[in-house]
Amino acid sequence: MRAAADGIDRDALSDLVYTLREGREAEERDVAQEAAREQEWVKELARQQEIERQAERDRGQGLER
Repeated sequence: MRAAADGIDRDALSDLVYTLREGREAEERDVAQEAAREQEWVKELARQQEIERQAERDRGQGLER
């Protein structure tokens, strides 16, 4: 077991762990950014729907815009 451990290049292993961690963190950032974009899209959709509802109410009351 010790002989196998002695054969491991610790610097290469450290570099690999760093690269994997960076990749995972980048993926987590991408997921978070996509969720934020989707949340903004949902908010904008709700705003547009409210504008349309208000316009419908105004038209129903003879308040053309």
